[in-house]
Amino acid sequence: MEALTRQRGVALPVALIMLLVMLFSGIYLMRASNNATVLASNLAYERDISRRADYGLTVGYNWLNTTALNLATKGNLDADQLGSAYNATYTCAASNCYRDATFWANAITVNDPAGNPVQYVIHRMCQYAVAYNAKFGIIDNQCVQTTAISGVSSGGVTAGTSLSSDAEAITTLPQIHYVITARVPGVKGASVINQMVVMIGA
Repeated sequence: MEALTRQRGVALPVALIMLLVMLFSGIYLMRASNNATVLASNLAYERDISRRADYGLTVGYNWLNTTALNLATKGNLDADQLGSAYNATYTCAASNCYRDATFWANAITVNDPAGNPVQYVIHRMCQYAVAYNAKFGIIDNQCVQTTAISGVSSGGVTAGTSLSSDAEAITTLPQIHYVITARVPGVKGASVINQMVVMIGA
């Protein structure tokens, strides 16, 4: 009878310890579940405002493409078109990067289909606001360029032209690089910024 009483006395502390373990485990699982929910919500929010920024990229690209395709307006790309958020130069120095207010000084704000504001600005990746092959005073303009390769068919690269290591078929006019930058203001001062590089033949 005495041994049975001792066994009952030991079971009580063991049960209390198990209850404490289960309590802490429940708290941990609840916190982990909340963290997962918050993380999923943040990712969905970031994806949503990133899509809004893509809308700004699309609007900027449409303007750039329309201007470049028209021979009467293509020359306008050699100078600033501030009313269209276009800058003929791109010098990303410490005082002129996308995190600085001066970078967005001439940006245009448009509303996406849901009515959310999106800002965008376009830069030609050149040092001076003149033609890519012109001089600014006595200094040659410097632009980021890519030389287009001809001889490419719908089925791939034509053998004997660009596949040949010693006789590539190169066009004479380069492709000038343009950068379109769009941003969407986020909560608590945060922003999402997307960029697109467009290459247009000179």
